[in-house]
Amino acid sequence: MTSNSNSNRFNDGEVTEQSLSDNQNVGSINLSSLNLTNVSNSQVVHGHDSHVGLLNVNDNYNVNPSLALDSNLMYSTSSVRRRRSIDVTDDYTDVSHKKSSKRSSNQVTDKNDPVIINSSTARVNSVISSTSDSVNQQDIGNNHYDVSADNNKLNQRFSITNESTRYALTRFPFSPFVLQFKSGKVTVNQVKDELIRHCKTVHQIDIHILNCRLIKPSSNINQYNILIYVKDVTSFACFLNHEHWPKLLGNESYILSSLPSIPPQLCCIIKNVDLNINYDEFCEAIHNKFPEVKNIVRLKNKFQNDIKMVKLELTCPNVRDKLLNDRRILINHISYVVAEFLAPAHVLICSKCMALGHFQKQCSQTKETCRTCSEVVDNMKNHICSKIEKCTHCQSNHKSSSLKCPVVKAYRAELTRKLLHLNNPPAATVDINNIMQNYVYKSSNFSPPPVSYASAINSTINPMINPMMKKLDELMNTMSEMKNQLASFEVKQNTIEQFIIAKQEGDDLIKQNLDALAQNQLDMKKDVIHHGLFIDRHENLFMNLLLPMFQDVFIFISSLNKDKKGNTLDTDLKDKIECYLKQMNKVKEGENKNGGVLMLVKNFIKVSRIECKLPNVCVVDVKGVEVVRLLGVYAPTSKSWNWQDLSPYVTKKCIIYGDFNVDFCQDIQKAESLLSWADEHFLAPFLTGMPTSLRSDREVDYAFASNINITIQAYSGKTSSDHVPILSVIPFKIEENNVGKNVHWKVFSLFTEYTFSFWEGLWNFDNLDNLYNDYTKFLFLLSARCTIVFPIEKYRPAIPVELRSFLSFIRALSFRQMRTKCSELRNEVNCLRKIAKKELKNFFSSNLSSVLRFRNSSSPAGNFFWSRTKKHLKPSSSSVHALIDSSGKANKDPVLMCEVAADYYEKFFRKSVIIRPHPYTDSPFLHHENVDELIPEVTLEELIYTVQVKRKKKSVDAHGICNYMFNFLDLTHWSLFLTLFNHSFKNTILPDAWKETRMILIAKKESICSPALTRPISLIDSFLKIGERLFLNRFRDVLLRRGLLPDNQSGFRDGFRLQTRLLLFLEDVYSLMSNSAPVCTMFIDFRSAFDQLWHSGCVGKLFRLGIPRSYILWTDAWLRRRRCYIEIKGHKSRYFNIEKGGPQGSVLTPTLFISYHCDMGQFLSSCTSHFFADDVAAILAGQMGVRFTDQCLDLEKRVKSFLDRLEFYSCLSDQPLNRSKTDALFSARAIGLPKFTISFDSDGGDEIKWKKEYKYLGYIISSKLGWGKLIKDVE
Repeated sequence: MTSNSNSNRFNDGEVTEQSLSDNQNVGSINLSSLNLTNVSNSQVVHGHDSHVGLLNVNDNYNVNPSLALDSNLMYSTSSVRRRRSIDVTDDYTDVSHKKSSKRSSNQVTDKNDPVIINSSTARVNSVISSTSDSVNQQDIGNNHYDVSADNNKLNQRFSITNESTRYALTRFPFSPFVLQFKSGKVTVNQVKDELIRHCKTVHQIDIHILNCRLIKPSSNINQYNILIYVKDVTSFACFLNHEHWPKLLGNESYILSSLPSIPPQLCCIIKNVDLNINYDEFCEAIHNKFPEVKNIVRLKNKFQNDIKMVKLELTCPNVRDKLLNDRRILINHISYVVAEFLAPAHVLICSKCMALGHFQKQCSQTKETCRTCSEVVDNMKNHICSKIEKCTHCQSNHKSSSLKCPVVKAYRAELTRKLLHLNNPPAATVDINNIMQNYVYKSSNFSPPPVSYASAINSTINPMINPMMKKLDELMNTMSEMKNQLASFEVKQNTIEQFIIAKQEGDDLIKQNLDALAQNQLDMKKDVIHHGLFIDRHENLFMNLLLPMFQDVFIFISSLNKDKKGNTLDTDLKDKIECYLKQMNKVKEGENKNGGVLMLVKNFIKVSRIECKLPNVCVVDVKGVEVVRLLGVYAPTSKSWNWQDLSPYVTKKCIIYGDFNVDFCQDIQKAESLLSWADEHFLAPFLTGMPTSLRSDREVDYAFASNINITIQAYSGKTSSDHVPILSVIPFKIEENNVGKNVHWKVFSLFTEYTFSFWEGLWNFDNLDNLYNDYTKFLFLLSARCTIVFPIEKYRPAIPVELRSFLSFIRALSFRQMRTKCSELRNEVNCLRKIAKKELKNFFSSNLSSVLRFRNSSSPAGNFFWSRTKKHLKPSSSSVHALIDSSGKANKDPVLMCEVAADYYEKFFRKSVIIRPHPYTDSPFLHHENVDELIPEVTLEELIYTVQVKRKKKSVDAHGICNYMFNFLDLTHWSLFLTLFNHSFKNTILPDAWKETRMILIAKKESICSPALTRPISLIDSFLKIGERLFLNRFRDVLLRRGLLPDNQSGFRDGFRLQTRLLLFLEDVYSLMSNSAPVCTMFIDFRSAFDQLWHSGCVGKLFRLGIPRSYILWTDAWLRRRRCYIEIKGHKSRYFNIEKGGPQGSVLTPTLFISYHCDMGQFLSSCTSHFFADDVAAILAGQMGVRFTDQCLDLEKRVKSFLDRLEFYSCLSDQPLNRSKTDALFSARAIGLPKFTISFDSDGGDEIKWKKEYKYLGYIISSKLGWGKLIKDVE
């Protein structure tokens, strides 16, 4: 589908701009800005060929504008110009002829006719005959040309479809603004929202963006462009000013490479600008008077000559509206007319048949038409174009989609006329033609005029003069009609002659091409015969000379492969020679030497090959739950076996694939023989239903199966073979092989040491992301290359090297005894075997005792044993077996489980809606003395120590790297990461790969549950863990120096133990109970505490707590733009963004969490609080020294006040509470539970339950604070 996309290509004679660029009209037209080129010094006319053109005033065609205007108004059917446009009669010069006085009075239209003057329709292009100068002069002089007839012909020729109108109206109204980003991942919605918000808040301008598009060029991976399409002219004018654009979008810098061209909605035209004026002074005067004018362009006609029209391109729509409303502009004391500048419509051209007015999907033509040569072909991909341009519309020498075509030009004019008619429907007018057709003249209705004296005398003297004059008039009218018909015949004759000439030229060209093809075919036949002779000669040479020579050489070599006694020296050489001789014999016997069958089986499938001596036949048994036999067959015409020879290899469950070289429809006799043999063995054929041989167009590749139902189809893609591959699916259950893996870490370590110099040369931070991705990919592929896979069933414990050498010696000695048949050697072998068995028994017993001795120790052997056996000791597993989706259906498929989990956690990690302004993010900053403190650099000794003390786990991250690999990574490589960590701390830059996380799910209780009952564990980048540990050491030092963490927070802090926190908690409760006060202990639970961390609030709060700027910027870069995928049973979900929370597997997340909530105790000042990370215990007591009833009432008030403060802090910090798991423990000397209830809401909702005992920090605490329950559980 092609369309008119360049607005600077007009019809012949249309006005074009001098500085119009190719990308001026990227968007579509605006219906209110359609252009029919109503120029001031030109008259739009129609010829007989419906070709649109322009007649300048300087041409020989002089037309009375008043007559042309009135005649068009008489026969106009639709409006082609807005009613607000002014009259253009001043743009023409009235020309009078000497013979005009002799014209008949009935041929001149009365200018005072109310039907014409008061008509609301706009003028239509005047229709003037263009056959010859004389005819034109006669038509203009006599005004006999039938305008309505020509317009009717044009309307009959072109039918403007709804598709053309919709295509012209549904384009974007303005050209896009192109924003170029070189880094980051800014979304189109983010750009759109930030632009609207920036213009609203900063410039108080409401803009409307119609659409945004993301374009990624293929040259640069990181670079991408975003196209902004605006909706109205106000938004476009706003973006034309560079000051209205924000400096950053999505925290990323961008480049506004070039502004789009000014659209027609911001343009207007000044008419009747003299060609001889000083154009520079004229432009300077306009710029001084209207600074909003950006460009001033003198328009040109189709001959590239300047005309009396000047186009103004403005940047303010209000100034343009003012100029159009005033309709005149005063420049250098001269008043000029101002009119609206309109744009042409886009033409819809079908890309299949090159016709006008419909889309490709609606095209009824079955074949395709070439847009260059207009040839109709079946498939355009196979079409070889002659490169001779020929239009399918007008048969001229240009492309069918060219805008130079007169048919396309006329169609665009009619389309534009229809669009303007739809936009500005004409008012109700009087149909003059219908009135004249229904009018009946009656002389009785009119009184005769008074007869003059002279006419009365003439009629009396010569009564025959009037009839003669009437006949002469009729004769002249008939001659005029005949002249017009002869002129039209002449035009048709010229067209026919041009068509015949073009047809003769085309026939000559086709004849030349056919002769060239015939000659090429003859030359090709000669080459084929010549090459066939060469092939036959070479085959004869190979068969008669080389094969016998090789056979004699092999026989000679086999004779040399024997000793004096005739025994074979090298059995492998003998087998190879015998194989070579068999293959040469097959070639001599005529078997297809290019044939063969190859079966490829994956290593986890158990198969066994069945020996088969038939050539080009391969037989294997696939072992699973059941054994299925597979036969691969290649049966050429020259095969040396028949179908019955395959019978011994057919089993009850059998499948035969291959090229049988038999088509069931074309090879009747061969097919009957094959099918009769298949019926004997109950084999059912499975066909693809299409030809598989590309040479013979036959279906010769298929399958036979017995007692098994398979599916088969032909491959639809491209292939280099002369046969179409066939694809088949076998319903077969395979027993999974339990395999083990072993990594040669010594090879890994040596190879990393060898490649250090290579990576040292590449270690440059100009393209950090690509460098880091290449390095992690190198480590992953290297570890995979050093990994070997072996079946577990073949696993044997390793024995010492000395014992293995001793066993090898015994095996070699036994082979010698078998060859020599020596009895003494046999006795020696038996004696040595007994010694070996005894040594093996002693080794295994000692090994077992050592394993049992170290099993309960902290040695690696003990840790390995318990890590493997703990899953068998647990009553339930924490792995997820199935996930329940929103509809309540349990999904066990790992792929569906991944998608269900990804959908849930994508919504879960979506950032909350925070009401701004907020004290954490919008309150004024406080200046601290350490605001400019930098993160200390890392030393190599510190880095290596951090790596060595890191726990070496084998769980891999998103890139396949594990901590265990660091034990064998050469130490020189850590010098590279030393520069990387220091560069990251200094410039707050993190590779994008550090923010990609592999997430696994652990069931909280049941293995079949919804995603909400799972716990996400983030396996972050292994190298990032080292960087987090280094940053954490420095961050803790800042927290210690600032004294931000309270003493009642014991979680994840050095020097604060859990047992100490528990004892302090019990001591506080004991002290309150000793004063005879009822005590209420609130155990508060936050819902997914670490996963609900508010990023912006955390960063803003750390700023106000006095954390140095460098630490906060690195923390902000670490939190933002993270993404992860969920992995379940080896299947991965899609990546999704994490907009809140910290990684569960990070060492930095707990410290960041307790720093964010370091002031929680100040909000809960009415109680004694104890914190251990996200576990909060608040102790409240009633008033002392009063009655117990009053103490309980006072305690109730304090609890409710405490819950109000807790809810306020939860909303302020965006840390939601888990109300269902928040419990209360009542402790008092009195017996029983309190008489009052406590809840979060005043109406009694979300009631908090009173517990008799509670498990706090792993210890069970009762209401009486006794130790009996704890001691019983420990026992």
